Amino acid sequence: MRLGLTQIDPRTVDRNGIPQYALPNMVKMGQSWIFAITSCPNVNIEGITRYGESILLQERKLKTDGVTVQTSRGLIPYAALTPNLAQNDISQDPLPTETGSRIGVMYVPQAGTDLAEMHFIINGVDQGVCGKDIPYREGPLHAVVDVYGTTKQVRIVQLYGVSTLQSACRDAILQYTKLNAVDSLPLPQILKDFLLYQNQESQ
Repeated sequence: MRLGLTQIDPRTVDRNGIPQYALPNMVKMGQSWIFAITSCPNVNIEGITRYGESILLQERKLKTDGVTVQTSRGLIPYAALTPNLAQNDISQDPLPTETGSRIGVMYVPQAGTDLAEMHFIINGVDQGVCGKDIPYREGPLHAVVDVYGTTKQVRIVQLYGVSTLQSACRDAILQYTKLNAVDSLPLPQILKDFLLYQNQESQ
């Protein structure tokens, strides 16, 4: 499977202008940052490739406390990035392309610049910086998923959308309140549960 980001807008490109293969064809068109995700269990060394060569991932990691992940667009629940395994599945460390695995792609703006870095989060583990110098202000970024080989099916889950007022308030509160201090806030228990992503029904 190939995964990444592009600034090529599929709505404005001629039908024949979108190449059949994301690698290397789409990358050669420019404005695209796409890598191959393989079934290798040692993702940090061999599981992400470009043009068939392993890439050296940098160690800058996203901020997480194990409950939420801080992003440039607010907090998202860490559980949304962890594998979706059946309860009777004995494999607690699935391969990147195994059924139930979750692979996230995220761009992170760099302070003081108009550039961003791209991260892959595979089954809850941030793989570090794999794409750099992405001019994210020059136009919208679109996710690219290129399915080939033995991959049978993928499901795309959009973690971001138009934030509700509740979610925006939660993000603002959690920017200034540590998670272990939420219980001491003078709030009803249902609101504390919401702040800790334990009461999803109220979203």
